Amino acid sequence: MLSFVPHLDPLWGCLRYAYGSIINNRLVILTISTLPSYLLLVAAVVFASTPCSLAV
Repeated sequence: MLSFVPHLDPLWGCLRYAYGSIINNRLVILTISTLPSYLLLVAAVVFASTPCSLAV
């Protein structure tokens, strides 16, 4: 029975993703649109803190 798990799990994951994408479409768009802002913020903080840590 365990041998069927790797075959059913991706199929179930695809079905869940397809079903969830229809419901959470707005949430996905919101996440994708706000993700670059968070990445830029994290990159700016890391870039700003790196020279300080190297100088000390």
